[in-house]
Amino acid sequence: MKKNKKVYFLLFFYIALALVAYRYIENSIFTQHIVTAEYTVGDNVANLPTIPFEEVQSATMNDVFTLKNEKSTAIGALSIPELTLAVPIFPGISQSAMLIGAASMYPSRNPLKENMIFLGHHLSEKGLLFGKLVDAKKGQHIDMTYLGKSYHYVISEKKIIDEKEVNYIEENPAKTVTLLTCDKAAATTKRILVKAKMIEDTQTALTKKQLSAKEPLQMIEQVNKKAMHKVYLQIALFGLFAIVGTGVVLFSNKI
Repeated sequence: MKKNKKVYFLLFFYIALALVAYRYIENSIFTQHIVTAEYTVGDNVANLPTIPFEEVQSATMNDVFTLKNEKSTAIGALSIPELTLAVPIFPGISQSAMLIGAASMYPSRNPLKENMIFLGHHLSEKGLLFGKLVDAKKGQHIDMTYLGKSYHYVISEKKIIDEKEVNYIEENPAKTVTLLTCDKAAATTKRILVKAKMIEDTQTALTKKQLSAKEPLQMIEQVNKKAMHKVYLQIALFGLFAIVGTGVVLFSNKI
């Protein structure tokens, strides 16, 4: 009887642990998918295959398992050093690209003459993709490499808009960047919009510390390492908790 009681306790304990761990397991799978993604960096849009333009959908676990993680071609990268945010940029809009980086809505645009618009997913793990845009503030800097050239911007505006307010996407002022993501990691009709203006005189506009910041592509490696370290820590903690919990149930005289 006592043995059966312990079996039931263990069963309930493992079910409860699995329910608590589900979100962390989901985040770990997304992190692994992003970190292990393979891509090259091109510097000519004309040399790329057909540029996709798919309807944007919320990222799901099913996407990770069903979409092929084929080697893609990025056309640059962007980073916000103050947020430790860094992602590769892919041409066009597709779910496969947005699962590992930012999508360039108009990849053929000229950063010196037009508004560059980038879309990114907001996952439950805030440190991945565009999740940290919730903490973006006016005055923070955006560094971007695009088709082999480097550009620097300063955030001039951040607001929450409705998904139907397409006028913000239609605007095309020169030398600007627009970043868009969902306002939360769930189905929502609201979007975080971040606008930034190009810094004309980099030498006088940025401090030496800011100028020495790592290039976006290098920063991506740093962000990925940090994300994987967090995954390993979570796995270790849940493993330890499972071992300790099992031991308490098996060796307790009160159960």
